[in-house]
Amino acid sequence: ACEVQARAEQRLGEYLGALARVVVKRAAMKARDERELYLLLADEIEDKEDRKAFTRKAVSMSRKP
Repeated sequence: ACEVQARAEQRLGEYLGALARVVVKRAAMKARDERELYLLLADEIEDKEDRKAFTRKAVSMSRKP
């Protein structure tokens, strides 16, 4: 779970900067799995295009074994 959070924080950091750490920790408490974590994180991205890009990356990542 820690490495999933670290990856998510790194990806989200591209959009939210230092705030990503707090957002990831909060979302990780609610999320039941990696996919749900990324969906919760996507909601935190204001810009619609950035949100779509983040979601695309997240979906492709969660499909990898």
